[in-house]
Amino acid sequence: MIEKFGIWLILSAILHDSVTPFSPAPVVHLLDALADDVIEVFMPKVRPEKDDDYICTSKNVGDLGTQYIHKFEPNADVSRAHHMLLFTCDAVEEELIRQRHWDCAHHYSACRNMRIIYAWAKNAPPTILPKDVGFRIGPESNISYLVLQVHYAHALPEDTKDESGFKVFVSSQEPQYLAGMMLLVQGGLSIPPDTEKTHGDMNCILRAETPIMPFAYRVHTHQWGSVVSGYYVKHGEFKFNSLAKGNPQWPQAFYPMKEEIKIRPKDLIAARCTFNTTGHDQVTRIGMTAGDEMCNLYIMFYTKSRDPEDHFIQCANEEIENVNRALPPDSDVPLPRNITLEEHAAGHRRTEPSPAEDDSKKKSHAKKRPGIQPYEFETAGNTQYQFDDNSFGEDRMDRQLPTRSDYHVIKNWPSSDVKFGQATGVDLDLAGNVVIFHRADRKWSYSTFDVRNRFRDAALGPISVDTVYVIHPTTGNILHQWGKDRFYMPHDITIAPNGDTFLTDVALHQVFKFKPGESNSSLTLGEAFTPGKDDNHFCKPAAVAVMSSGDFFVADGYCNSRIVKFDKTGRKLLEFGRAFQSVSTHMFRTTGIPPYSFNIPHALALAEDLEMICVADRENGRIQCFSTTDGAFKFLVNSLAFGGRLFSVAYSPLEGGTLFAVNGPGNSKVQGFVIPLKTKRVTSVFSPNGKGFGEPHDIVVNKNGSQLYVVEINKPYKVWKFERNPTERIGKAEDQAPVSLPIKSVSVPVKNVPVNDETLHHYVSSTKLGDSLEEESFSTSVMIMAFLTIPLLFLIGVGALLRLRSSVCCNKRKETKSFAEFFPPSAGFEKLRMDDESETENSDTEVEEFTKPGFRKTLKT
Repeated sequence: MIEKFGIWLILSAILHDSVTPFSPAPVVHLLDALADDVIEVFMPKVRPEKDDDYICTSKNVGDLGTQYIHKFEPNADVSRAHHMLLFTCDAVEEELIRQRHWDCAHHYSACRNMRIIYAWAKNAPPTILPKDVGFRIGPESNISYLVLQVHYAHALPEDTKDESGFKVFVSSQEPQYLAGMMLLVQGGLSIPPDTEKTHGDMNCILRAETPIMPFAYRVHTHQWGSVVSGYYVKHGEFKFNSLAKGNPQWPQAFYPMKEEIKIRPKDLIAARCTFNTTGHDQVTRIGMTAGDEMCNLYIMFYTKSRDPEDHFIQCANEEIENVNRALPPDSDVPLPRNITLEEHAAGHRRTEPSPAEDDSKKKSHAKKRPGIQPYEFETAGNTQYQFDDNSFGEDRMDRQLPTRSDYHVIKNWPSSDVKFGQATGVDLDLAGNVVIFHRADRKWSYSTFDVRNRFRDAALGPISVDTVYVIHPTTGNILHQWGKDRFYMPHDITIAPNGDTFLTDVALHQVFKFKPGESNSSLTLGEAFTPGKDDNHFCKPAAVAVMSSGDFFVADGYCNSRIVKFDKTGRKLLEFGRAFQSVSTHMFRTTGIPPYSFNIPHALALAEDLEMICVADRENGRIQCFSTTDGAFKFLVNSLAFGGRLFSVAYSPLEGGTLFAVNGPGNSKVQGFVIPLKTKRVTSVFSPNGKGFGEPHDIVVNKNGSQLYVVEINKPYKVWKFERNPTERIGKAEDQAPVSLPIKSVSVPVKNVPVNDETLHHYVSSTKLGDSLEEESFSTSVMIMAFLTIPLLFLIGVGALLRLRSSVCCNKRKETKSFAEFFPPSAGFEKLRMDDESETENSDTEVEEFTKPGFRKTLKT
């Protein structure tokens, strides 16, 4: 059905001696008809003003009717654009449309239901889809806008404007098959310096009812990537079949599959990025700057399904642990060098072709070019921070978590007659009572604020019922309630050491202080309904922490990404923090982000005995701690267990200082974490009956760490009470049996691991691949094997001693059996033969309709 790309390969070989028969070629279809229309998505003469600037612009395609994209033609050069991404959206904020372009890092939610459809880097040539295949846009697809994002590695001179972008060729004629995109990403890798091979692994199971047909792939890393390989494992079989292999230092185009491939439901898709940092003297992490790294594999596929949700599949990190250890030995072996492609990736193409350059020459992108030095990224200016191992709560130390919890939930608390709405804040008053702040029937939705962060529902008036409840810690009954007709969108509540109550309202953009027993605020900071970023304005302030002196900190918050310190009268003393986020990583979080960089500083925990304030850096998925005196950075805690989102943090002086935190829906189980500061690692987890939270928003702990309270903002709205088990001590991780996390990536120098069909069979069968994702993972099998091995080792040792004694007595020498005799090595995988002939014919009856596959959606509060 899908035409082969051999014609293009033959022409390339004729035109360029350096293109070997084994060199992949960009996807083209030389016999495709001319496009009916061209949609130009270009930057509107923008000038990036800083290094690693991300700028977005949009194009309305909803008014054009249903169209089908069959060609992407880039208009850019690597000397300006580091890379470009093209997204589809069903809506873009009106103010940003009027502005024509915007800072992607600040307005990362401007593009609703964002899906990637195309990507370009390193002077990649145009991409033409196969015949009878197209990306659908317009009314029938729920796609109304195309959004272009350009990453500029460096600022441009003042007199320079940029118009990088794409020409998108479309037709109104509906093709037989619709194109889709699968994106495999690794988001938690730490790459050691001066190491030849470090792996970033990804895998997931295809959740669909019918197959998908991949036809093209694109690999993407930055400077240190040497090769990216992709594979698939058929359900019920135990062999890795080659899917894609590319050199990320070549033009990062979409290249054709070497054979027709069908990936069926429950098949495993796996990929590996290999990084070579030989000669580099610093740790490199996955991140957004040119000096960081990335690890992506894009797979274009086609399907007969007309359901828009079937056309984007996301695979982040490792869904099933350790399977990638059994990848073929050549998975990290780079492709042979190709000087032509290397020069093209480094070259400076003209952004506008000359009139003499005909269409055939454009398609044949590997033309003669002047000699240019191999391309090498410079370290971006805003990655100036240098860290040692003590600066971070390292990912690798939290790859294992305790199986049991130090805390248990208290059932039937609070009283069943306590009803409230979205509970957003919780604290304890001086008597130990639980104080919660809730929104009653008010909810924060996508349309609650406009593009300027102004509250759209002010006409509704303040919430007409009490929003603050004081609840008895034992009986769970309401002791007192207040706060009606005052607040519009409650967020945080904090009880000061002297009993004052501080509250934040994100709709009002204000912070309030109330004296005990008083109904009017004694201090109000910020101007009602007026967002801003100066000494007198906030923008959706998220949290407050109050010192014994009366000085207090405000996390400001959803827009400003700063921490501000005030004295007890409200006079500003100190400010620190800046925004750091990009639309292209909103689906996963990284560790390569410098300190003082926030993506929604969402909650504060004051450790006054340590002169420290800790911040829940929500969308960066980490905790940052600073000096209360001058805001100096102390350390951060960053665990893969957080899953990329960290909603709240609390502090107890227990055992030298302990942090308590809750994460949010993301890449890991939603639960609470106990983090002693003496280790800065998770030593205990907790959630209701161990089943996880829904969407926790805030947490508080009493001074001795014996009681915890967590509030949730999803239905049924809850406030949970936990008590410490009577015999438990915090921080005894060495006494607890570990269990591996469901998502992790190995970020250590690669060692040779012998693998074969038996090894893969062991990994796949131990996870019951495709049968039940909820059953025990491979890590559990490893634990069982470990326990069974202990008596085995003991018996072997006893046997060895007896043999030695026997040999001494009888003057005989016998060789002791090695472990190789118990676990014999095998010859390894048979390399997949890449024939031109497909395994099966792709008839109409073989490509059936999908139901909606699972994909991760971004949740907001």
